[in-house]
Amino acid sequence: SQLAAGETEPGEELETFNLYKLMRVYEGVLARRRKRSEAPVHTVIQYPYSIENQKALILNLININNNLNFNSLLKLSDNKVHFVYNFLAMLELLQQELVSIQTGLGFNNFSVQPKNS
Repeated sequence: SQLAAGETEPGEELETFNLYKLMRVYEGVLARRRKRSEAPVHTVIQYPYSIENQKALILNLININNNLNFNSLLKLSDNKVHFVYNFLAMLELLQQELVSIQTGLGFNNFSVQPKNS
C-alpha cells in the first residue's frame, strides 16, 4: 500500500516522538551538568584568630615595648583577615581604656601605649 504525503507507517510516529523526547532529555541533562560545573563554589574557612587572643597578644607587646605603632600592627598580621582581628582587638582595648593612642603626622601614623604611661 502506498502512503499519502505526510502519512507515516503505524508505529513510526511513536518512534520519532520517542527519539525526539530522548534527545530533549539528553540536552536537559547536558545543560544541568554544564550549569552545575559553572556554579560558584563557596568555601567556608575557619580562621584560628579571636579578638580575645589578639587583645592578649597586643597587650603583651605593648607592655614589653611600651609602644606599638600602626606599621607594627600590619607586620604582626599574617593576612588581611588577621589584620582585621588585630585592628578590632586594638579598638576594643581603646574602648576598655586599657591602652591610649598617640597620633603622629602623616597617613596612618599612630601608636598605642599602656594606659598607665
